[in-house]
Amino acid sequence: MKKLLNTLYVTTENASLRKDGENLVAEVEGVERARVPLHMLASVAVFRRNLCVSGADGRLRGGRHLHRAS
Repeated sequence: MKKLLNTLYVTTENASLRKDGENLVAEVEGVERARVPLHMLASVAVFRRNLCVSGADGRLRGGRHLHRAS
């Protein structure tokens, strides 16, 4: 089976990312908007300054890429 690794693009203002078990969870104003298994991601691209990455930063850097652009 071929394993495809994807990039998650986060473009929403006031979004926050957090790690929940083996998932990366995106929330906006406290409401969960997306949940992605970490093993399916190769990288995360963040496009807004107001994004807060909490708890997930170290896990993403462990063999994955976290890109920040303003």
